[in-house]
Amino acid sequence: MTRSQCAVFLVATLVLAGCASEQEPQGEAPESSSASHTLSPEGCESGAESTTMEQSEPVSVELGNLSFATVSPLVSRFEDALRVVVEVTNSGQESEVVELRGVDLGWASPPPEPDRRWYSQLFDLNATTQTIAAGQTGTFAWHLDMDGDLEQRGEFPLFSPTFASAGETVTLKIEIVSGEVYGDPRALGLSLDGVVEGVVVDEQGDPQSNVEVDALLFSFKERLGSTKTNESGEFALCVPSAESYQERLGNRPTGYDLSTFLRVRTPNGGYGFSAVSPPRGSSEKITIALSAPNEVDMSLVGETRFTTNHGFFWVFPLAEGFVTTEAQHPPELRKPGSVVAFTSVGQASWSVETGDECWGFDVSSTGLVAAGCHDGTVTVWNSEGEQLWQRKTQKSEAMYARLVMFSNDGTKLVAGPLDDDVELLDATSGRTLWRYSARPDDVEPRPEILRNAVFTDDDARIIVGYGGAF
Repeated sequence: MTRSQCAVFLVATLVLAGCASEQEPQGEAPESSSASHTLSPEGCESGAESTTMEQSEPVSVELGNLSFATVSPLVSRFEDALRVVVEVTNSGQESEVVELRGVDLGWASPPPEPDRRWYSQLFDLNATTQTIAAGQTGTFAWHLDMDGDLEQRGEFPLFSPTFASAGETVTLKIEIVSGEVYGDPRALGLSLDGVVEGVVVDEQGDPQSNVEVDALLFSFKERLGSTKTNESGEFALCVPSAESYQERLGNRPTGYDLSTFLRVRTPNGGYGFSAVSPPRGSSEKITIALSAPNEVDMSLVGETRFTTNHGFFWVFPLAEGFVTTEAQHPPELRKPGSVVAFTSVGQASWSVETGDECWGFDVSSTGLVAAGCHDGTVTVWNSEGEQLWQRKTQKSEAMYARLVMFSNDGTKLVAGPLDDDVELLDATSGRTLWRYSARPDDVEPRPEILRNAVFTDDDARIIVGYGGAF
């Protein structure tokens, strides 16, 4: 038997089928001494014959007694985002202060479209200035959300953080490779070289038959295999080993559990979960206890049906009832939407038509309703649906209005773009109280569309965020 392919394990009368051995063709189950306990799990033969190993290499730079270490390239196959980590080790006898000066997002090689920017969302996970004690290691980390399948477009970004200590600076260069492989288990490049053998029981510990067991990739975006429990509540599945996950990711730090997740469901709504990480060529034995479904009696209080172009995207409470607006993703229809207020029993109390869908929506503490829509308008209504004012963006329908946010006291509204990228408005009149646009001497290129905002608790300051990580 070849351990590197997949072992066949016999436990009492339980037979694991579907893993390759030298004596048996891949995907065929050996005979069992008890046909009633023979399990033929799906998907064991669908994994890659051997795990595809990504080639990440250590990258380090020195600055005095400080060593800055990471790995490159960082390869994302299974995730929509990456955890980027730089560890800073102080080998000296005194504490050292390390400051993150900034991060440059460039290209490892020129992209096919030379003028294209690398769009991403980047979140710092640690303090930008840290004091690292003698003999200790500090961590700088980021959550990086890439712009789709970059590899398919021939684009290889370069993530370059710059650090400073004692008046000197160093820069690391980390290449990013982003390619999606969902939809084909073999394309995942994962060998199903581990085994999970389990039994599913109810809350009293009694085995449960005919229970669905799905093996899911740790990102929950791909099903690796599935089966059902036999009459003794037993099941067996081939899943990736812990070693296969780590190799496939390029031996990079992940910040999360590299496990396969088992989802267990019964026909009447019982459920259970378990994370499994069997060693390569070996098995992990588990018991999964089902949680009984919560039985709740529900009755329909009220219902109003609309013929709409979009879905009801946002729902906010009013003093009596609630108000909602239409939108969808992606925004493609260019058709009218609506804002509709409902009573607490689901009957429409007022509705207004909008020129397009509205991604921006908010309700003030005083009951005003605001919408920022894809026809380039920002509109405010009172709690009875009476329009108080409406303003157009600087480019009208060529520029979406995607953000409206009331201040905590309900007297002001931040929105944009209007005449400028972002404006603070009087909530009841729409009059501009304050405005800002990034100028070429502030930042180049200009930030993209306004996407988010928040007021401080005392309404004294506003924090705004734009598309394009600005």
